[in-house]
Amino acid sequence: MRREDFGIGSLFERVRDAVIVTEAGSGRVILWNPAATRVFGYPASEAIGMLVEALVPEYLKEHHRMGMARYGEREGEVPTSNRRSFWSYPP
Repeated sequence: MRREDFGIGSLFERVRDAVIVTEAGSGRVILWNPAATRVFGYPASEAIGMLVEALVPEYLKEHHRMGMARYGEREGEVPTSNRRSFWSYPP
């Protein structure tokens, strides 16, 4: 997948924060920006396809798994809680 496939512009490459996009069903990394390489040490060529759980510290893996299971229960529903959409700013 390419960032263009998601309508993501060049900001994805330039943003200072690590941005990792995963496939919801499998948890596999499908997009990885340069900042993620600086934070985690994996180049995109290695990170793409890996399970995002590989990045989670061992002591947090069970919490991560529980969160992913809850997400799976909400199939088709976007988990936004009470946060407003970035695109709806200002309120």
